[in-house]
Amino acid sequence: MVAYVKVMSKKEVSAVLASPAATASNAHQNQIIARLAICCGLRVSEIARLDCSDVELGDRPHLRVVGKGGRRRVVPLHWDRGTLAAIAAWKELRISGPLVCSLAKSSYGKRLSRRNIQRRWTTALKRAGVTRRVSIHCGRHTFCTFALLGGKSLIAVRDAAGHANVSTTSHYLHLVEWVADLSIGDLFDV
Repeated sequence: MVAYVKVMSKKEVSAVLASPAATASNAHQNQIIARLAICCGLRVSEIARLDCSDVELGDRPHLRVVGKGGRRRVVPLHWDRGTLAAIAAWKELRISGPLVCSLAKSSYGKRLSRRNIQRRWTTALKRAGVTRRVSIHCGRHTFCTFALLGGKSLIAVRDAAGHANVSTTSHYLHLVEWVADLSIGDLFDV
């Protein structure tokens, strides 16, 4: 029996990650938040702590993340070209300070709270037409599941997700097998 883990469908992910209007800064930032959860597997607290200096765009583009218990990890950005391009463009706009921050004139540049990030996630889902209730942590589950479905190794996904033990990551293998056995092509397009 597989423990219940909510994962977004590819259709939902595609809708959420669709490009925002060029003039809508909040929508653009909401997409960055969604990409950090869905395509990088970051927890909401990790997104809140992320600074522009934590984004490395060199030969091996990655994020330097401080996770649970202060453990540091490297999250590859090259696994998804769209996310790499979106974060590179966003970093150019931000230059320094928190990667996601208040865009209001009165508090511009202040770090967003976890609650504010969660609200922005919900807004991104609503604008994308996702009608079911999906938490930002579901983005993390989606990342792990689709990374394994996409052929990434258990160890690579464990390291990117920051799981302390490979047995945590192995739970997603059972989910991947379950999803592959479903034979409902439109659920995840596998």
